[in-house]
Amino acid sequence: MKWSVRTWQPARAVGGTHLPLKHPVKAGSVSLRAELKDRNGNTLVQTIERAYLIVP
Repeated sequence: MKWSVRTWQPARAVGGTHLPLKHPVKAGSVSLRAELKDRNGNTLVQTIERAYLIVP
């Protein structure tokens, strides 16, 4: 699999419960990445490669 951080698109949580996502036009896989930071400076970075597929 080949991916680049240049292809990541930001998404903001709506109401703290879901994320609206823009999908690529071409069929293929979608990877997800979350970067979180709380008030105390704790951080979490999680990447799920090929989380799901887009089919034409």
